[in-house]
This record gives sequence, C-alpha cells and structure tokens, in this order.
Amino acid sequence: MLKKSRKGLKHCIKENGETRFYEWKEPNLIRVLGRFDTTSSDLLETCRNNKSLIVTKDTAKYRGIRCIEKESVGVHDIKMIEDILEIYPDYSLVVYDETVKPVNQCEFYKALVKITKRFENVIFIWTSKISTNKQSEKTFFSDKNVFLRSI
Repeated sequence: MLKKSRKGLKHCIKENGETRFYEWKEPNLIRVLGRFDTTSSDLLETCRNNKSLIVTKDTAKYRGIRCIEKESVGVHDIKMIEDILEIYPDYSLVVYDETVKPVNQCEFYKALVKITKRFENVIFIWTSKISTNKQSEKTFFSDKNVFLRSI
C-alpha cells in the first residue's frame, strides 16, 4: 500500500507553455490530461528505474521498456494486465499511453478501478491529450466531466 493516499487530489503543472492536469482517482490510479511529451518528461526515467509496463500504440518511443502494443483497449485487456501482474508481481507501474483509446470508456474505467484496488502496490497512470487552455481546465475539474462520472 502507498504510504500516503492522495485520492481526490487535483493538481495542475505548467511547464514549457503547456499545462498538465493530474487527478488521483484512487490512491494508485492517476489520470493525466494535457500534452504529455514522453521525451521531455520524467515518465521515461521513472519507467526505466522501476519495473514498468506500458500499453501504447507507438512502442518505438519507449525503447528498453516492456510495452504492449494496442490501438484500443477494453475490459478484456484489463484481464490481460491482471494476469501479467499475477505472474510477475515485481511490476510497480502500469502506464496507459495517450495513443490508446478505450472501446467503452465507462466500463473500462470501472474495470481499471477494480484492478487498482486488487494491486495496491502498483501505480496505474492513464494519460490523454487535450488542448491546454482555461476552458479545458474548467471542463476537467467540473462535475460534468465524463471521466469523473464514469467512476
């Protein structure tokens, strides 16, 4: 279990003219919205330093890190990740890249929340691209946000 639960925490970081929004949906499930450039972020360094698994459409940008190549994900893909985490319990980070789209967003997030509760020592990150302006910040933190309603 994580030492400190950040569930419900919302944070905004402005870097290089871009804004990223972080929201902890569960203690170990982090939703990241905004331009998430993996070449300049700390994500790659974190993935290399820890046993990590990345679900992405573009595996070339994650050289040297264990990747699963997918264009879209569904509930059955959560079962696949669950099986991998049972077989290899030393994984500590699972990242869903912004290039991967969920087939049914509501069902996928519900299944993702269930797996985060089962594997409390694994951090799950879901990244998505959005335009970064004041309107997107209001939309992300509003109660009408699809992601917020889905869980």
